[in-house]
Amino acid sequence: MATKTRKIPGLDELIRNQEEFTKQRAILKRKHCGKFAIFCQGELKGIADSKEDAYRTGYSECGDQKFTLHEIGEKPQSTGSARAYTLEELQADGLV
Repeated sequence: MATKTRKIPGLDELIRNQEEFTKQRAILKRKHCGKFAIFCQGELKGIADSKEDAYRTGYSECGDQKFTLHEIGEKPQSTGSARAYTLEELQADGLV
């Protein structure tokens, strides 16, 4: 019997944004070290000085779409995906 794998909502978006960040990492580090990059739909949407400003930019630039924030620096790290999932999205993905 085959096991059914559940799709994690937003995973494709997270991967696409991470791949684009990885491509641009060297340039971002040179120009914006210590700041935050905002990615949505695999595109750089903005650079912010603080995490709070990055969230504001993400919500204003991406609207209802999911976005990711990446801290730019020596050891860049993703600060995760933003925007809560709606019940309809979770139901559509079979998670509830």
